[in-house]
Amino acid sequence: MRRAAGWGLLAGGVISLLIGLFTLQPGLPSEHTVSPGIIIGCILLIAGGIFLLLDYQSRHPQAFGGSTERMGAFTVSDRFVPKVPKEGYLTAVVIGVSRGLRTAGEPEVYHVVCEYTDPVSGRKVTYSSEALKEYPGKEVIGKKVRVYPDRREAGCFYVDLKTIGMDA
Repeated sequence: MRRAAGWGLLAGGVISLLIGLFTLQPGLPSEHTVSPGIIIGCILLIAGGIFLLLDYQSRHPQAFGGSTERMGAFTVSDRFVPKVPKEGYLTAVVIGVSRGLRTAGEPEVYHVVCEYTDPVSGRKVTYSSEALKEYPGKEVIGKKVRVYPDRREAGCFYVDLKTIGMDA
């Protein structure tokens, strides 16, 4: 989205600058004013450059000294996807319950957050359940739950809340 907006703004800025340059009226040196097309073109070029820079930064955080710390369910630098056992699910441990963000008038929702530790590499992956209308209680923290990752698409998964506390 940012990339498309950035290129669109850059193109608009170049077109506006060209129109502003070709419509300059000759006059006395004391009467020179800057064409509105040139001003608008410069503003659009700057805005487009900022959008493209932000897009590049989000795709390459190390380029600007950013970290590769965990954000959400995955690591920013490389999205580690654990190998799924034959059973088709991972056994994760519930580490908390988070309250979803909402705007005025929206119902409050909760998410069960669980963490899976890969036995081979020791890397941890955090998963979050679908939105729940009722608070599941803090009793679920520390219990095991099954997570079913999609083998075909990395990042897609299902946290089976019916298996909380079972011998997952």
